[in-house]
Amino acid sequence: MAALIRTNMVSDAVKDRMDVLLAVPQKKHVRSAKSPELRLGSFQNEYPVLFLLHDEASSPGELYQMAAVSRLADETGLLIVLPQGLLSFYTDYAERDVNEGSPEKTAASNIEGQFSEMRYGSFLLDTVNFVRNTFPVSKEREKTFIGGIGMGGFGALKCAAANPALFSAAVSISGITDLQWLMDHDLGRGEQFSAVFGGLQAMGENDLAGSFARLSGTAKGPKVLQIWLSTEERAAMNESFREKMQGVYPCYEAREKEDSRDWYYIESALREAADWL
Repeated sequence: MAALIRTNMVSDAVKDRMDVLLAVPQKKHVRSAKSPELRLGSFQNEYPVLFLLHDEASSPGELYQMAAVSRLADETGLLIVLPQGLLSFYTDYAERDVNEGSPEKTAASNIEGQFSEMRYGSFLLDTVNFVRNTFPVSKEREKTFIGGIGMGGFGALKCAAANPALFSAAVSISGITDLQWLMDHDLGRGEQFSAVFGGLQAMGENDLAGSFARLSGTAKGPKVLQIWLSTEERAAMNESFREKMQGVYPCYEAREKEDSRDWYYIESALREAADWL
């Protein structure tokens, strides 16, 4: 099994301790009659790295355990990093400075005074830098990947589109791929969407298909894999994203599955994505 490292880091972007889990592949050596010596050095000098983002109803620890991330790391040789994202959509809150200097509570966050630290997209990039400077991961773009499930799929695609020189590939598994579709259909979350995104219109970096369309003429846009279930509640959202991407973004692949939404599906999709990287 891969080595599990549990750590937390404080970033100026959030000014709080945020959990980060790492699954580090280990080389195995079994002593035998043909090879009786004990070989030391269980770890490589450098690993390709996958930043894997959890869903809004999950956590790094749950994703690690339920999706067999340790086994995935050992079998693929990927060092897999699972940062904490809370309910942030891995996005810098648009309304974080609304009441700066005010003692009143904000309706969106229930936090007193200014809350300029709610920059979870910036925290994600801080995590990349922290991991690169602390652990033996490759700094090459071709060996740096990002992916996520649900809300994490949105964060992964958004981060990859905004940082094409950093990531060579991005994966969304049953992801929130069309934010405008979600805003139009999940009407009870208007206050949350306004706090995070500044309104109920998915614009700029929050329009994922538009972001990748703007990259289509560049030499090094990240390749994108989208996996979802035809039977899931938000299948229409993923189909909408596919329609916007196909024929527009050349490094895009869509895979629609017939299955049930459970942890076995997530584990299977992650293995499929790792083979695709």
